[in-house]
Amino acid sequence: MVVLFEDPRELPLATFLMQVFITLVVCKILAKLLSYIRQPQVIGQIIAGILFGPSILGHVRGWSEAIWPESSLPAFQLIANLGLLFFMFFLGLELDLDQIKNSWKTTIPIACASIIFPVGIGCAVALWFYDMNSNFQTNKIAFILFVASGFGFSAFPVLATLLNSNGLLNKPIGVQTISLAAVEDISVWVILAIASAFSSGDSALHGIHAFFGAFMSGLCLPRKGELTNFLGLRIELIIVEFFLPLYFANSGLRTRLDLLTTGQSWWTLVVLIFLASIAKILPVALMSKLCTKKSWSYCSSMGVLMNTRGIVQLVVLNIGVELKVISPIIFAIFVLMATVLTFLTSPIVYLLYRRGVDKEKLSSNDVIEELDAVREDRKNMVEYESAIYTISNGSVIDNELNSPKDNSNTNRDQSAVIDNIVKMPIYPRRTVNMTRF
Repeated sequence: MVVLFEDPRELPLATFLMQVFITLVVCKILAKLLSYIRQPQVIGQIIAGILFGPSILGHVRGWSEAIWPESSLPAFQLIANLGLLFFMFFLGLELDLDQIKNSWKTTIPIACASIIFPVGIGCAVALWFYDMNSNFQTNKIAFILFVASGFGFSAFPVLATLLNSNGLLNKPIGVQTISLAAVEDISVWVILAIASAFSSGDSALHGIHAFFGAFMSGLCLPRKGELTNFLGLRIELIIVEFFLPLYFANSGLRTRLDLLTTGQSWWTLVVLIFLASIAKILPVALMSKLCTKKSWSYCSSMGVLMNTRGIVQLVVLNIGVELKVISPIIFAIFVLMATVLTFLTSPIVYLLYRRGVDKEKLSSNDVIEELDAVREDRKNMVEYESAIYTISNGSVIDNELNSPKDNSNTNRDQSAVIDNIVKMPIYPRRTVNMTRF
């Protein structure tokens, strides 16, 4: 029986739709505001989740009872975790293994340094944090591996967004950094799968294995043909614009910043940010300098980019909370660490690398003007006419070289006509297309 004018908050579906609407609107507004300072939309989604949680709006009685009642949380968490499965599948789908193969001589050594040192320091930090996690009767090895893998991850999709916003996505530093992040994510997911095996009970079967299986399913799909391109184009929008904001809102509902009430907790956060940065930036910069022979600004910028955290690290932390391996206070500290490090990446890269690139472009203007003058002097010698036509499956280049004018360096009676059709194939979606995060 349908009751007219019934309070929609009493209906589970109406409550869920209201939560989705508020989440998407707030995430979109924050993402738009942060885009003016070149921050990825994942920062806005994390902040929105923290706003919704018990740290801020959770203290407002009307908010928690009307918008996020306790009875509605299981259904919301179910949809958020379902979205995470789709995201992990999409992440594996977008990884370009050919890109790694083409640059493996430099990618593999740098990736090893980017994994070994952060994971090692993460293990040491985990031993320090284990006393803070004493309320959770969890396996010590599982806790150490979860914290260490959180140190090792770089935010692969967030990294693509930062590179795109700084105009570096298709530059050598962008391509190499994306390849490094891909190798690193595959390796650390294996560590995380091992960590779940040490978690207590059979809860591991309901945690990391499902997400890791979705990731490997996307990774194993054939890259030849149109299958990956077909799937990627059709699932990207709904995953990025719908499911991920819900997942971050669900993550924010677990974030208890109100637990960080002592000065020791905040000093722990500062030390953690420092250690995580040193563990990632220094090894990557030094190994990159050794392998690529590039400038220090290039190598340092690569280290800062690899220090980007975000989506994947929050996925690891949420899995640790679900498996009751990580306590709420440690979860809150790591969420803040991931947010701060991701927020600082873009301005630091601009100071280290992007400003140098801009200055180099400005200093080359004089050379460009001289080249233009030379071309103007030689314009009377040879006249080139070019036209580019676009067709449905590529580009057609039709160049005609004619010499109709009387010139001492050319022959009027002799004219060359070049009419060659070159078809440029459309390649499948590449990893660097992940710029919507």
